[in-house]
Parts: sequence; C-alpha cells; structure tokens
Amino acid sequence: MPNPRHAPNTLDAASEEFAAFERYAALTSRKRTLQYELEDVEAGLKALEPQLLAYLGQGSLEMVRVSGYTISPHREPWVYPKANRTRSDVCQALKACGLAHYVMEQFNTRSLTKYVRDLEEERGVLSEEAGAAELLLPAELAQVIEIKPTYRIQARR
Repeated sequence: MPNPRHAPNTLDAASEEFAAFERYAALTSRKRTLQYELEDVEAGLKALEPQLLAYLGQGSLEMVRVSGYTISPHREPWVYPKANRTRSDVCQALKACGLAHYVMEQFNTRSLTKYVRDLEEERGVLSEEAGAAELLLPAELAQVIEIKPTYRIQARR
C-alpha cells in the first residue's frame, strides 16, 4: 500500500475513479452529519428521561401511549462490588460458588493495538516489516501475539 503521508494524487474530474472517490467523500460527510444529529437526539432523550420517570412514578401512571409509542419505565439491574470490596473479591466469591464461568481474564484488543501504533510511531518501524514485532514489543509479548496490518479508506477534512 502507498504511504498515506505522501501528497494526494489528482484525478480527472470526468473519470470513473474520481466519481467513486467523490461519492465516498459525500457519504462520509453525510455519515458525520447524521452522527452529530444522533448525538443531539440522544442528548435530548437523556435530558427528558428523569422528567418522564418522575411522571411515571407519580400516582397510577404506569405507561403512556403517544404518537404510536408506549412509553414506560424499564428496570435494568447492574452489579457492582460492595463498598470496601474489589473486583478480585467478587471473582474469588464467584469461583467459590461454582460460578467461575462468569470470571474471565482478558486483555483489551483496542488498547493493545493503540500501544502497538504508538510504538510504531515512536520508533519509526512499521509492524509489517520483517522482524518488526521483535523490535517493537517486549520479547515475551512478541512470542505470543501477531500484528496484522489492515487497510481501510479514511476521509479527513
């Protein structure tokens, strides 16, 4: 793949290639506009939620049907460690109760990928170069992970 840091190429505006790239740019612009609009809508919904929950908590009002929607409260239980207890305490208790299948040791793929990207930038070594993993990573980690670069199209303003 060409180095994305090089100057962009210019295309003939009448070409098929130009039309494809122009369509991609237009769709990217539309996507961003919709994302901003969705963020505004979600913020509006979140701001109304406490008020609606208060209305639904008063008197005999359990649900409201309006504009084709039935609006009602929905209970979602969430579990947290008790005060002065740690996640490790919870894991030990789960194992002791025969619920070890709820305990998982994991790593965050996105965070580890960002770590590799930062190392690439810092050391000026691309992970697809021969022996790059050994140059970038601690030996123990280089023995157990593989770095596979992928390419996506991006659009920046």
